[in-house]
Amino acid sequence: TRLSTCGLARQARDSSGLWRSVDHIIGDVDYDRFDALAIPGGSGEYGFYEEACSERFVEVIRTFHGQGKPIASMRSGALPIAFREGIITSVNPPGALDVAFLLLERLTSRAHADDVRQSMGLDD
Repeated sequence: TRLSTCGLARQARDSSGLWRSVDHIIGDVDYDRFDALAIPGGSGEYGFYEEACSERFVEVIRTFHGQGKPIASMRSGALPIAFREGIITSVNPPGALDVAFLLLERLTSRAHADDVRQSMGLDD
């Protein structure tokens, strides 16, 4: 499993105000090469809402959903999503781990997600 970052531009500003480089620019990506979409939350202070609700980004969500691929979003990352089957969301920080493990389970297996959870010391 490989994690890649995408954005509307080559760099994105995070919630601490730092600029981060992304691996891919939306629109230049072959979405068939990806197994899932994970959308982190963000802050309106750094333009998150404008980007998350932009037609370009909503089209990415539609593409993944149309291909039946899992979509996971955390906190305000759920804003542009109409809640449908196959979409995992959380509206608070503690729920982000649950979202991450559900996505991992969908991409691999329940046993693998449980192994990772246990190795992180998060087993019940």
